Amino acid sequence: MLNINDLWIGDKVIITESNLVGIFEGINKNGKAEIKVDGKINLFSGADLKEYREEVQSFEFEFLDEEINQAPKIKNYKSKLKSEIDLHIQILSPENTNSHPATIIEIQIEALQKFIQDSIAKSARTVTIIHGKGEGKLKEYVHQYLDSIPQTKWKVLTNKNGATEVWFEYLR
Repeated sequence: MLNINDLWIGDKVIITESNLVGIFEGINKNGKAEIKVDGKINLFSGADLKEYREEVQSFEFEFLDEEINQAPKIKNYKSKLKSEIDLHIQILSPENTNSHPATIIEIQIEALQKFIQDSIAKSARTVTIIHGKGEGKLKEYVHQYLDSIPQTKWKVLTNKNGATEVWFEYLR
């Protein structure tokens, strides 16, 4: 069941009965979600909908020690690098969905910091941080944290301001 009050206009949702993807257009006066499918508005309750999650591609990079100038004892270095993190608590830590807001933000901040540290350690060029639209407190923290990271070259709001795309730059 999806809480339709958490949706933003333009969010994609899946209609559970038909497995069709629709666009959230708002909530009508009877408390039903207005979902546009094939150009037509249909009404649904939260029980009829589920969250739409776009596939996120994971990239696998293979480096030989000669290419990255590693110590000779490392013959092959393989690393899987996630290029995106979703900080929504129901995705990040579903068991804490109903926790106190201070606990939730603490979990989100810890995950953000670890993600950025891991990304930089693996010399990621770009990552996406999904912080949501909400009241903007988490987004504000994300941007402050990124500003404190010397490798941050650019950051741009995307996904209707619900995410931030970040480019890193490394001195060689």
